[in-house]
Amino acid sequence: MHHSTRAVIVPLLVLATGIPMTHAKTSSVLITAEMRKQAVRNCDIYAWARSYRDRLIAQVEPWMALSDEELWRMLPSQDMPRDAAVNRGDGCPKCGQDHYKAPYSPSRWRVDVLQRPWQVKCAYCGEWFPKNNFPAYYRSALDDQHMFRLGAGDRQFLVPEPGAPTAWTDDGTGATVDGKQWFFAANYAFRLWEKALDVMEKMALVYTLTEDRRYAHKAAVLLDRMADLYPEMDFAPHFKRGMECSTGGSGRGRIQGKIWETWTVQKASLAYDHIYDTLDRDAELTEFASRMSSAYSTGDKSSPPAIARHIETHLLREFIAGVRDGRIRGNPGMHHYAMACAAIALDDPAASSEALDWLFAANGGAIPFILRERLAREGFSDEAALGYAAIPARTFSKTAEFLRRYPAYSKRDLYRDFPKFRVCFTMGASVRMLDCYSPNWGD
Repeated sequence: MHHSTRAVIVPLLVLATGIPMTHAKTSSVLITAEMRKQAVRNCDIYAWARSYRDRLIAQVEPWMALSDEELWRMLPSQDMPRDAAVNRGDGCPKCGQDHYKAPYSPSRWRVDVLQRPWQVKCAYCGEWFPKNNFPAYYRSALDDQHMFRLGAGDRQFLVPEPGAPTAWTDDGTGATVDGKQWFFAANYAFRLWEKALDVMEKMALVYTLTEDRRYAHKAAVLLDRMADLYPEMDFAPHFKRGMECSTGGSGRGRIQGKIWETWTVQKASLAYDHIYDTLDRDAELTEFASRMSSAYSTGDKSSPPAIARHIETHLLREFIAGVRDGRIRGNPGMHHYAMACAAIALDDPAASSEALDWLFAANGGAIPFILRERLAREGFSDEAALGYAAIPARTFSKTAEFLRRYPAYSKRDLYRDFPKFRVCFTMGASVRMLDCYSPNWGD
């Protein structure tokens, strides 16, 4: 959670607001109704809180302007390849190595998700790729559940625009130019998912800071559609095509590679918990989800309990299974925090407790071994570079807070059970100069 958000909300006061569901979860857990009210009051009182809220509102506003159906149709399914890069080392098909003269922020390929769908632009020469009508090709390859099926598109849309080389076209598997590959559409798909997850998270935060249910509604539309798609998600086939997305060379993952997928879990799980209290009051969501399900056969969406079960079964429980089977596995601390987010958002007495137990099991998350054996006396881990060495401290601190704020689980307490964990909060001072700078070690 962003540090500003933690400053806006107040400590936990559990408020069990009733949502008539047949499953275990009855209310938001990590951001309760009382905490939301305090957050809204803080935004009324403090300029810094209002500024933070207003920045979030501005960031999600273009997505709020989209219809529910536009949002629903935006997310790509498993068969649409995904790559975190367009190319690795060969620059741009048009400007070659000059491509690397462009600023890196965080790539030298630019996207405009809403205004230029399914294209990427070289930041140096300004050329947009691919040169065929990929949006039309994509639409022609959608099945009866509105899922993209690789190779099923109409080949008339693979013809390049007038004057463009044939090699600069893409059917989803990339373009091959002089034996080198550029994954234009796959990079757009990755960045579309990245942006959608970021927007979903921010919509849920805006709801927390405003209690404006419009933001919770849009986040719920994205969560519901994500739950339609997620069970199929597996990065391994795309890795075999030469694509990479933070798998650590393993080829494993779901939407993203196994390392970055921990962020997928964190964002979606927390978004669900933050907006949960609105589901039983969102008749518009039930009507929309039920209508889309009738049209595309995506399961029972006939009531708020049905929608919640759908999200919990096909997202939260999938997240927990993915952490267990290694398809979601980051640096020490990352998948532990992801597991805590998913388990607590699920809030099921049996499944959540079992998932949280896994964090500490020797054949599971092995937190005791990591904290006792892999952390130095100063709090840094055995990974190289300050940024990586601090990951356990940053992520375990969040896990510790969530465990303390979850009243249904009291078996373990990182503060109480692991004295060495406390140095994680002071380790930065040991490598900080002038209260501002630290050595630029590693990447």
